[in-house]
Amino acid sequence: MDGVRVNEDAEHLKVLSVFHYVCSGLLVVGGCLMAAYFAFTGFIVTEMFKAMPPTAGAPPPPTGLGWIFGGVGAVIGLGAIGMAVMHFLCARWLGARRNRSFCFVVACVCCIFFPIGTILGIFTILVLNRPSVQALFDFSTPGAYLNR
Repeated sequence: MDGVRVNEDAEHLKVLSVFHYVCSGLLVVGGCLMAAYFAFTGFIVTEMFKAMPPTAGAPPPPTGLGWIFGGVGAVIGLGAIGMAVMHFLCARWLGARRNRSFCFVVACVCCIFFPIGTILGIFTILVLNRPSVQALFDFSTPGAYLNR
């Protein structure tokens, strides 16, 4: 029974690792697209404000207002890429059965991103809380992710 449980836990960790890799890739693509969208919007708004004719008695809108959009997009995009790096490391360490605490924290943070992140985070938390999985992390072998 013990060998069956170890194989089942190893398979669950392998599947979770793959899903964290996929989530990492989606976050990179989404973060880059979001940053590009906000930068383009900032550029368009800035150029539009420059081209507006002055109205009588009203000052023109500030041209730097458009770059606030770009700054917000850059922050959001960098945040998404930072989360992608965390997912990538989590996926790698789940496969190697190392750094259980980091993987648990990433799974908790992942729950924020509804619906896919929530599902992935809950399943990761459930698997990492099993005593048999905790034992696998206690006796991890160096370079284990290369053997899977």
